[in-house]
Amino acid sequence: MEKEVKLITCTGYYNTGSSAIGDLLREFENVQDFGDYEVRFAHEPDGLSDLEYNIVDNNHRHNTSNAIKRFIKYIDYCNGNIFSKRYRKVFGNDFKRICHNYIEELTQLKCNSWWQFDQLNRGKLFYFVDVLYGRIYKYIHFWEKNDVRSTLFLKNEKAYYTYMNENEFIKKTQKFTDELIEKAWNKKSDYLVLDQLIPPSNISRYERYFKNLSTIVVDRDPRDIYLLEMEYPYGVVPTNVKDFCKWYRIIREHRKLDRIDSKNTLFINFEDLVYHYDIYAKKICDFVGIDINKSSQPKKYFDPSRSIKNTRKSKINKRYCDEIKYIEEELSDYLYDYSFIDEDDLCK
Repeated sequence: MEKEVKLITCTGYYNTGSSAIGDLLREFENVQDFGDYEVRFAHEPDGLSDLEYNIVDNNHRHNTSNAIKRFIKYIDYCNGNIFSKRYRKVFGNDFKRICHNYIEELTQLKCNSWWQFDQLNRGKLFYFVDVLYGRIYKYIHFWEKNDVRSTLFLKNEKAYYTYMNENEFIKKTQKFTDELIEKAWNKKSDYLVLDQLIPPSNISRYERYFKNLSTIVVDRDPRDIYLLEMEYPYGVVPTNVKDFCKWYRIIREHRKLDRIDSKNTLFINFEDLVYHYDIYAKKICDFVGIDINKSSQPKKYFDPSRSIKNTRKSKINKRYCDEIKYIEEELSDYLYDYSFIDEDDLCK
């Protein structure tokens, strides 16, 4: 029987410290990790989930074709260019070929056809010129009784038609992701870690796309996420404190319904790994099936004594005291419990 790799992904809500999981696990010789480079084709807009929705759940003469074409465009972007390899960094130069073969597997009919969204998807200028041409053509051919629809640019446009049930889609998709994983895997390791492969929400939907997957969800105290964004602005996190609190709560509302901490999913706080390293490092290793005693480079990549500097930043940064007080009031149910810490020792 051929050796199979165990797939692990760490995921979070932005700036929650999920890359710490990859850092911890790559301290083991039997783990292959690509660092904090994120692989998000399963859940990003126009990715696998949108493709499934339009093929399986909302199959329609236009929706399905449009979704397939948007997936192709998205994949072509992910393939990168001469300046950035993007997903080829992980899956190699066969990434685009494998993705296009997957589309061929899904498609039951490909033929000449176009409709309004084929114009819209090319931009407002294209849409204006092509629609104008169609109206001019119709005016010139006014004697024709039928309602002529004409296009200047889309005569050779292709449409993709297919229909399949969930089981068929998942079977073909797992075959596709298996091939990609095979390209990423170095064949020497027992475990492969890919960051952000699935999101922290609706995990039961996304994990179907992959075989043998374990997911670790990492969250973090909202005060530190806010201060990290204020210190190192990246543009994702709202910096207006009222907007921030609404944003933080909204993107975690799914927890009321989603299952977390299941057989294949582990939820932890970044702070737990920092302040209770021995307990949670073992918990993570036990979860994925790794013997923690076989770490060849303990704390080389994830050292809690360094990471502790990125916790309780509000005790050091006094510039945003009013904002932190507001966060503590509005997001009290998300604050990490630091009651076990001696405040005087921490602030030295």
